[in-house]
Amino acid sequence: MGILSLCLANLLRNRIRFLLALLGIAASTAVLFSIVSFHGGFDRALSRELAKTGVHFMVVPSGCPHEVASLILHGAVIPKFLDPSIIEKITPSEQISLVAPLLVFQSPNNRRQMVDIIYGLPMNFLNYLKPHWRITGEIPKADNEILLGYEIASHDGLKVGDRYPLGDLAKPLVVAGIVEKTGSQDDAYVYTSVKKAQEILKKGYIGYLIELVGLNGKESHLPHQLSGGEMQRVAVARALVNRPSCILADEPTGNLDSQNSERVFEILRRLNEEGHTVIIVTHNNDLAARTNRRITIRDGVVVSV
Repeated sequence: MGILSLCLANLLRNRIRFLLALLGIAASTAVLFSIVSFHGGFDRALSRELAKTGVHFMVVPSGCPHEVASLILHGAVIPKFLDPSIIEKITPSEQISLVAPLLVFQSPNNRRQMVDIIYGLPMNFLNYLKPHWRITGEIPKADNEILLGYEIASHDGLKVGDRYPLGDLAKPLVVAGIVEKTGSQDDAYVYTSVKKAQEILKKGYIGYLIELVGLNGKESHLPHQLSGGEMQRVAVARALVNRPSCILADEPTGNLDSQNSERVFEILRRLNEEGHTVIIVTHNNDLAARTNRRITIRDGVVVSV
């Protein structure tokens, strides 16, 4: 008791120091509480948002999962294509209950003047992946059948049994079922089998771009498996994915040999003939001489048009 009395007497002797100490302790406690509360709230909010987006699972490198998930929620996309044999390697794991191949991509729909988001997956897995779904009609059983999200069916006034044009397929597909409104991104997808999704991707605009840049047969190659010229042609194809009306090519042949330079130039020339505006920035006078119009800039000043 004597020690407590002595401590209290010392504290009261310097009340300002005592009050500052109390304020410091209170501030530290408040900060700690805020950090813990933020962490818990962030986890809960993140789980809710991921549930709304329709994400089934994510495979990410070691690091901060919050950072990776936040990037995904803000629209970052890091596509990864895995060899189908990976499924056989993963399936035996005791910690994994289901492994399903997925193929998700955008496909311009010229007949609807919109872009479809194609979601290819094994139809017999839908009940496991989306147990909360309620479907009008049935899950597709044949490759010529599809399942539509609520927003698409509502926008186009479609019902079960109607035909839906998809990609560049010759025949429209049959609407076997319609997902009732979920309030998530699931409402905006077109669901089909992996086989049909692969067919759409191959016959669609992506297939056209692969053929355009002369990379048929190398669709699954990784960057280190391509030559410099092939990677440059991939860059051209990537720039065309969103069908731009104007293409700005900054030194498209700068690091290429003469053969690959000619290939890239021929791709740009063909695009120009198909109606694209192509603007090339280059120091290659031979390349510039073959264009329809030349604008010469020296030291930042236009000297000829």
